[in-house]
Amino acid sequence: MIILTLFLFIGCKEENNPNPNDKDEDPIVNPEPDPDPEPEPDPEPVNYEIIVPDTNITTDVTTTLGIDNLQEGDTVIWICSDESIAVVGEDGVLTPKKGGNVTITAIINNDVTITKELEIREAKYPPIMLEGKKNMVAGEIYTVKKIYGEEEFDVEWSSSDSSIALVKDGVVFALRKGDATIKATKKDDSRIYASYRVHVKEYVGESYSEEEIAFAKAIVDNMSVDELIGQMFIGSYAGTSLSNDTINAVKNYKLGNFIFMGNNTPSGVEAAGLAASLQNLFMTELGVPGFISIDQETGRITRLTNGGTRFLGNMASAATGDPHDRYLIGEAVGEELKTYGINFDLAPVLDVNNNPNNPVINNRSFSDSQLLVALYGEEMLKGLMNEGVMACAKHFPGHGDTATDSHYGLPIINKSINSLYQVELAPFIHAIYSGIDAIMTTHILFTDIDSEYPATLSKKILTDLLRGEMGFTGLIVTDGMEMQAITKNYGDKQAAALAVIAGADMICYTTISGAIKGITGVKEAYERGEIIRDRLEESVMRIIIKKHKYDLFDNNLPKEGYETYSTKAHEELNLELAKKAVTLYKGDFNGLDKSKKTIIFSSKCSYQLKNYTGTNNSFGKYALDYLKSKGMKDIDFEYISSMTSGDIEGLITKAKGYEQIVVAISDANAAQIKFVNDLVKERPDIIVIALNLPYDINSYNNVNTYICVYENTPIMVEALTYYLNGEYVATGTSPIRLAK
Repeated sequence: MIILTLFLFIGCKEENNPNPNDKDEDPIVNPEPDPDPEPEPDPEPVNYEIIVPDTNITTDVTTTLGIDNLQEGDTVIWICSDESIAVVGEDGVLTPKKGGNVTITAIINNDVTITKELEIREAKYPPIMLEGKKNMVAGEIYTVKKIYGEEEFDVEWSSSDSSIALVKDGVVFALRKGDATIKATKKDDSRIYASYRVHVKEYVGESYSEEEIAFAKAIVDNMSVDELIGQMFIGSYAGTSLSNDTINAVKNYKLGNFIFMGNNTPSGVEAAGLAASLQNLFMTELGVPGFISIDQETGRITRLTNGGTRFLGNMASAATGDPHDRYLIGEAVGEELKTYGINFDLAPVLDVNNNPNNPVINNRSFSDSQLLVALYGEEMLKGLMNEGVMACAKHFPGHGDTATDSHYGLPIINKSINSLYQVELAPFIHAIYSGIDAIMTTHILFTDIDSEYPATLSKKILTDLLRGEMGFTGLIVTDGMEMQAITKNYGDKQAAALAVIAGADMICYTTISGAIKGITGVKEAYERGEIIRDRLEESVMRIIIKKHKYDLFDNNLPKEGYETYSTKAHEELNLELAKKAVTLYKGDFNGLDKSKKTIIFSSKCSYQLKNYTGTNNSFGKYALDYLKSKGMKDIDFEYISSMTSGDIEGLITKAKGYEQIVVAISDANAAQIKFVNDLVKERPDIIVIALNLPYDINSYNNVNTYICVYENTPIMVEALTYYLNGEYVATGTSPIRLAK
């Protein structure tokens, strides 16, 4: 093209130049081709490069490497410089193993080699993650797993709706149908948290088998109205042999069940004799065995103590820190009761003692924590059931948050239903989930549910709430109907009828005369059409099914050999657990120094200690005698139960003469509180012991050493005495919150 253009240009120039002799430029005609033309250049090499989709490579993910400009048919061999840090597969998938630097090599077509330097970083997980059960059933308890990132830290737990799912220290407590978000937030930094959603399904109550229903129906269908009503009542009287009134109540009023009080159980042998007589009477007159019940809660409410064991009570048990300890107690109590023919224990107490001024529950409760109450209560009921004794959770919906004793007045609780679900109802919900067969009502007015009737007489509470919402299908048993919360406000006959209408299955009295009044009241309500036969049959079907479940139709008498039954093993267990319950709440103490002159100021014991009488029946005298027997020579005891404010100055003066001072008081009164507060100013080193409720410390100023035993019972006095002698280290933990 260049040559041709030049030729044309010259040709045109010649035409425009008429002088052929012009020699300025010679014309080019047919030039010779270049004998050595330049060769065509080689194609440029392909520029390959390793592609890394994400340069932030961490040990928690795999990465697929690529190569830029890779042609179809090209082959690649991948190599990693350090396979302890990462490996690369044939397909280019990089799998990190740990943090570090590596060189990735790619050999293409066995000819071209390219490399890439990579940094592998250790994965940074979120600061915290929660791993929990997302679907739960009302009453279920589950512990959430915390998974930390770089470091562990303390968290605060919360629930978006604590009436649906409560959370405490990472333990989720499902309460009723609904959804809630469980959240763990780092203390002092609300930006760092983790959460998950939990769905709670409603509890579906236990259904009875066709065999159980057929068995009960065959009996119930043949019962008269009087017999049906009689099966729904529990009565008692003060004695150890059948009274004419009892025989009359069974024969003429068809009374079908009995409760043992302290007067019925002066000894196990006598209790067994009465139990056998009652069962023979029930079977002869009614053809149906009776429930023989008792308040064997342990602790201060223990009816059978001679031939039975007064185990440490609920609050002391919870101080051991191990719920299984309560199973062992339940099992032992069940064995003792069954031995003597007692088949129904009105325990465990599931009230949450969230009112320190509660006059009737206090240390009968396991704790002011609904979770602890639920866990320890479950163990107790399972221990009883394992020995063939029916358990009864009480006092529904909860007697813990009141300063009124329902024995003498009608307590009123104004909490919302949501608040009740979070605290009072929670242990009962768990007990239902755990298989409890009976629940006892309380004589308290819960205004947010029913502003007219107390729980025992409230259909809204017994039928709508307990049976409807909570799914309970077992026996509903009333608390004692002679209590003034009922008698002062609703009368004898009418109250019994109201309880049946509300949904109660068994109406409890502690007298024969009271039971007869109740039976008469229900019969009159039936005759007026206020109660129909179907309602009576509904309850008696449940009663017969439970009596069949606990084998009472074939095995209702005391065990053979009950006359020589020994509780020695249980007494040893009791002492072992009592030692575990003793709590050094504050200070540093490992036993008294036997070389120091010592005085023990002590109030009386609530129960009989061996052969001690009068003012000597106290922890102080008991401990003094024991410590002297162990080599402590210079020790004295001062009784202070009856002290007044006028005694304080003299007692403080006396205390100054001792090197070591112990003050042990059961529920301190005003004078005793002032004595402690004045004495600690003079002697900050005094050792203060709460012989009963631990709440005394809330009234003391600057006490440095404080020991709790939770109840002033013989077993705790004994365990405490051994502790003062330095025989073991106190490991108990308080199951209730104290102000100081």
